[in-house]
Amino acid sequence: MLEVEPRQLLVESFRAAVAAADPLEVLPPHLPRPPAGRTLALGAGKAAASMALAVESHWPAAAPLDGLVITRYRHGLLTNRLKVTEAGHPVPDESGANCVTGEASEVAQVYAALPRQIRRHDEPFKPPAALISGGECTVTVRGDGRGGRCTEFLLGLGIALAGVDGVHALAADTDGTDGTEDNAGAYLAPDSIGRAERAGLKPKRLAATTMPTASSAYSGIWS
Repeated sequence: MLEVEPRQLLVESFRAAVAAADPLEVLPPHLPRPPAGRTLALGAGKAAASMALAVESHWPAAAPLDGLVITRYRHGLLTNRLKVTEAGHPVPDESGANCVTGEASEVAQVYAALPRQIRRHDEPFKPPAALISGGECTVTVRGDGRGGRCTEFLLGLGIALAGVDGVHALAADTDGTDGTEDNAGAYLAPDSIGRAERAGLKPKRLAATTMPTASSAYSGIWS
């Protein structure tokens, strides 16, 4: 049986998933035939600019096309027929709108129940098992916190999984930015929280004050 290091498996799986979801590769085969008259394209989200570029690049030059997509700041792309507007994401600002899916720390509590149930009761799957999900959470930043949805999620997950062995997790943002740090996300090893505690970082205090990507937590827990 081929042995694969858990961190390598998670990172490579994430990269493969991102590549498989590249709008420039995925979207064109699903575009409809241009209808009679003008086509209006509308979109919103982090991938909206890439999707707009994919549509524009594969839409017949003779077929009228215009529209508007809203993406997050610094994710705009150069387009000719479709207008790309940058705005706040995932929390909307005056430039655009979007939606959120809940606090990362609360979502982590829910997700922690799954590997605990698998480990202790072989339900709903027998180990080894891989749990894959998508979406985006939010973080309420207080004090000197700097946010970071994926890092906050993993911090809460690691704390909630105390006593459950053998669980590895990766949470990463497909746009390459998690909050204000230079990381796309983080990797949680079974000993991550223990290492943080031995280094004096007090993970539970970080979680309570919602400061998961302050420099100490980011560099100490996830390095």
